[in-house]
Amino acid sequence: LPSTHVLNSTCLALYLLYHFAVKEAELRGAALAACVVAAAAFIGLVSFGRMHLGMHAPVDLAAGAATACALLVFWCTVDESVDAWMLHGQHVLPLQAALTLTLVALHPVPRQPTPSAEYCQCFHGT
Repeated sequence: LPSTHVLNSTCLALYLLYHFAVKEAELRGAALAACVVAAAAFIGLVSFGRMHLGMHAPVDLAAGAATACALLVFWCTVDESVDAWMLHGQHVLPLQAALTLTLVALHPVPRQPTPSAEYCQCFHGT
């Protein structure tokens, strides 16, 4: 299975690069190079950590990164239209309320309550 840690960290790092270097055009020259190095280091460290802990094989890491790149390409093509739809429609509040209530109803409940599950629920709730 693809590593979701690598998938999430790759999406985050590459989207931030895309946003500030392409959409906002704020990064140029040395600042852009430094951010590319920082993003690569972040993704590399997360990948190394997953492999070092024995949670994933290299193919899992590559699958996570490839999936992240595919999702990011898709998102960058629909980003503007989704933002316009979500921010300027009459349906936004009911749709977001319905989505929120659905996600709350689908939230998994552990078989035995544990402190870590409670901390996680409190964190996500805030």
